[in-house]
Amino acid sequence: MSHPQRPSLNRFKPLCSRTGRANRPAIQSMIDQLSDGLSLYPKRAHYKWHPGVPQSRKDLARIRQRLRHLKRALKTAPLEVNQRGNRVDRTFRNTGTDEFARTLPAQGFEQYPTSQDAAWFGVWLNIADRKVFTFAEGDCIMVSCPTQTDLIAEIEYLKSCYGPPSAFMWALDQDGTVTRYIESTPAVELVEAV
Repeated sequence: MSHPQRPSLNRFKPLCSRTGRANRPAIQSMIDQLSDGLSLYPKRAHYKWHPGVPQSRKDLARIRQRLRHLKRALKTAPLEVNQRGNRVDRTFRNTGTDEFARTLPAQGFEQYPTSQDAAWFGVWLNIADRKVFTFAEGDCIMVSCPTQTDLIAEIEYLKSCYGPPSAFMWALDQDGTVTRYIESTPAVELVEAV
């Protein structure tokens, strides 16, 4: 007899909706959820209350099999495309922007300065590969643009969401005008040209 608060591990969520098409973000979220439960299996004695943690080897085998099926379905699922026609890949990473600030510049990414930049949020642009990477509270979104015009449309969308690149310094001139100083990078120059 199963516990009333624990979801049954025998009945998984159906892979496809009524339309018969697999939803890529939904499959990815199911993979993330099952992987979390799988990572807690060695410590299951301390997490009996946590839903989705397998309590026996039989439950563990079911979850591993379901995970294999989901990963196979993810490979054949249709790609997600945004309103501007660009491919979107979503993942989840439990980290902060510090890790991406270290690793992404080696791959050709430059940070797009916004007023919301913090340890839990950041936007990076790769002009050469025409990619935009956004990290927000663990959600990693990589937008791949097929052409330069699509990249410019994506950058215009970034500009409409986050405003123009934020200045690292402001100066008040003697006549009362305010001068903004923006760090000069190819990504910022492309944004300013748009």
